[in-house]
Amino acid sequence: MATALAVNIGLLLLANAYVRKFDIAPVEWAWRSLVEGRALPWRKATPPPFSGELRPI
Repeated sequence: MATALAVNIGLLLLANAYVRKFDIAPVEWAWRSLVEGRALPWRKATPPPFSGELRPI
């Protein structure tokens, strides 16, 4: 029981770390790349740095 709990906690921590860095899972990436016919990006796009300027909507 303790081993299963430790494995689940480890998987949860690893999954959270993976999701922070990448957009999609490896198999999903391969499938989408095959369908699109091109290699899609793995990593999340980094947002542009905040310039401090506020623009009215």
